[in-house]
Amino acid sequence: IVLVAINPYTELPIYGSNTIWTYRGKNMGDLDPHIFAVAEEAYTKMEREKKDQSIIVSGESGAGKTVSAKYAMRYFATVGGSQTETQVEKKVLASSPIME
Repeated sequence: IVLVAINPYTELPIYGSNTIWTYRGKNMGDLDPHIFAVAEEAYTKMEREKKDQSIIVSGESGAGKTVSAKYAMRYFATVGGSQTETQVEKKVLASSPIME
């Protein structure tokens, strides 16, 4: 699965909890391409197949890698039952400078 995303350098209303729940339970391709669709695919495969999943986020400096990773982690935290930022999400965001 490949998702091409562009950093719009402005806040868009497509990353809230309503959008998360719109993508929950949907198959890849049922809705518009979105980081939440990729996250849902990984989450569903973890649940159903009990297999580890990876999401690779790459791109140039300023492309939005950190924000995309944060949105994926927010998706996992929300559908996994935690409405607040989880320890896993905090650790991923803290490791961002190292990964870059």
